[in-house]
Order: sequence, then C-alpha cells, then structure tokens
Amino acid sequence: MWQQMSHNAEIVGMNFIFADALQFENLLSEGETYDVQRIFVRRYPDMQIFICFESDIYIQLNHMTEIFVTEGVDIIPAQVFDFTALSGLMEAATENRYLIDVVGILQQVGPITEFTNRRNQQQSSIHFTITDMHDSAQVVLHNDLAHTFHTEIQNAVRHPIIVIIASCRVHLDRGSLTTRLFSCLYTFAMLKY
Repeated sequence: MWQQMSHNAEIVGMNFIFADALQFENLLSEGETYDVQRIFVRRYPDMQIFICFESDIYIQLNHMTEIFVTEGVDIIPAQVFDFTALSGLMEAATENRYLIDVVGILQQVGPITEFTNRRNQQQSSIHFTITDMHDSAQVVLHNDLAHTFHTEIQNAVRHPIIVIIASCRVHLDRGSLTTRLFSCLYTFAMLKY
C-alpha cells in the first residue's frame, strides 16, 4: 500500500497491490475447460473502463470458490477473439470502455530493454511493429510478457510470424499519430500454422 500525494503534499489517494492469496492462477491453464462453483456475479459500474468483453456483468472469485477441470469438452474453442482492424486503432484509442484484440504480421523487433521506473523498480520491455499489409502499429510489452514473447520469437521456425495480441489498450503518442498497443493480457505468436 502506498499513498498518492498532490503537489501540496496532501493525500489524494491510496494505491494497493492485491495478491492472489488463494492462488487461483496456479489452478488454471489456458485452453482448458473448468467447472467453477461458488462465485459472485456482479454488474460493472456505469463508468468502468478497460473491460475485456462487451458485457455488463463479470464473475468474481472468492475464498469459497471451487475450481474443477471439466473433461471431454471439445466444442468450446480455446481462444475467442473479436479483432479490431489496425486501421481502426485511432478510433479505439478514444474508446476506453473495452480492451481490444488485434492480429498482425510481426516486423521490426527490438531487443529487450532494461530500465528503472519512477518507483525505482527494475523493469524490462520489448518494442515491435505488426502490420496487416496496409496499416501498422507499434507494440510495447513489459516484464514477463516481454521475456516470454522474446523467447517465442527466437525459437520460431516458420516465417512470417503472425502475432495475436489479446485484451490490450491503445495509446496515441503526444504530438504524433503513432499508435501504441500496451497493457495487454496475452500475446500469441503463431509459430505453427
């Protein structure tokens, strides 16, 4: 927990980092189907921003939640995407209610860059560009996601590499029309197609 101070040294807010105390993340594997019991179903507040899906409700796990793997389900796709065209990123930058999914061909990959952020924490990032042959977008991934992505593309055998970026935000750089995608939840480098 840390305080957010104004320029007058007045407390204007409190920031918290919440831990996954019940470690649900360790119980879940991407692409699996689960029976999840004892959850809360809540409605998003009217002004909620950066929602992953166009729905007004979400589920919340709690200390009573139970998770079981469901066997033998073949009809549910492992991934469901609602792609935004790269030509539509400018419009998506002004809409902050929903996160977006994009797909493109990987181009111009930079190296992993190490830096220290404003809170004096070591961070890393990777910058690259994706294109759909007509439009392009710059992408920035941070920390573990950057390292995982870098490893995946280093091990790629087939080219070109098609990249899917799921649940990301769009940012317009000041003074330019450069579109950046960041704060995504997942990336998928299509290495076998």
